[in-house]
Amino acid sequence: MISFKKITQQRYKLSFQFELLTAYISEWNGVLQGIKQHHQSRFSQTGCHSELRRNIHRLEKGICFPDKKESYASGYIDKTIVHFTNALSSPIADQHEIKWASSVLAKYFDDVSNTQNESILKAQRTFNSLNVSNIDEAHTPYTHSKLESLSTSTPEDFMALCQKRVSCRWFTPETIPNESIEYCIKAASQAASACNRQPFRFIHITTPELKKKVVNLPLGTKGFGNDLPHLIVVVGDWSCFEFERDRHLIFIDASLATSQFLLALVAQGYAGVPINWPDIKQNNDTIRETLSLEAYEMPIMLIGFGKPLPDAQIPFSHKKSVNQLLFEQ
Repeated sequence: MISFKKITQQRYKLSFQFELLTAYISEWNGVLQGIKQHHQSRFSQTGCHSELRRNIHRLEKGICFPDKKESYASGYIDKTIVHFTNALSSPIADQHEIKWASSVLAKYFDDVSNTQNESILKAQRTFNSLNVSNIDEAHTPYTHSKLESLSTSTPEDFMALCQKRVSCRWFTPETIPNESIEYCIKAASQAASACNRQPFRFIHITTPELKKKVVNLPLGTKGFGNDLPHLIVVVGDWSCFEFERDRHLIFIDASLATSQFLLALVAQGYAGVPINWPDIKQNNDTIRETLSLEAYEMPIMLIGFGKPLPDAQIPFSHKKSVNQLLFEQ
């Protein structure tokens, strides 16, 4: 005879397995929709395609190699030119990205000027026929020593900035100027990103009613969420990728960018709190409908921020030591 305790354990196990399976199915649906969108938009004139950004960055990395081959990038230069041509014709393409792509392509074709590779020669002929004029050497690879002209803080100052980055949940009601928020976004955009695709966006919720609805979707915001003066939803975009193997990059790249966003808040005298987003299908469906997100877009986390109250209590949150985190093999 099966005991009540065993039945309860089996039910819990089945419930856990069902929730896990539901989460996986939901994620895979988003990944598959993203791959589908990636291929459908590949040859459309919808701005700078993520694959163009990726391939231009790949060309840059090739240019940076000390011992370059006479011919390189022959396997993807033809597709790059197709994406570049479409971007040139798009009315919504970012012109700074166009200048970057134009400059790197010009530098690349100069690098492989002695090639006999037909794919590269064909791509070069197409590029030359476009009569691109916005070429700027300043938008191409440079030596690391050039960065020495940029003033930076001392190691002690940087560590102080990192230590001032705390999760604050209590703020004054005053709002932050738009230029300060844009400063944080600019800082976030400088974060490392796999092949520079930057598969994310920041949605600033400005409507009080919408903010109240969104901030109560994740778990753990009870007691402070409704009082946040500012709220941002960080959203990942699976349509930036061609292969399922890259499906985790939205989480990695968005988190790297968010970290710099939070540091930029501190540098201006503000504070923020990253809010974990639970991977629950119902919550995902609700926020997608509420914010009109695509099926291939995934909420990564929320960020509450503002001007901290001087007497706001901050958890001590002891961090792991270097010895606990750093290992050598």
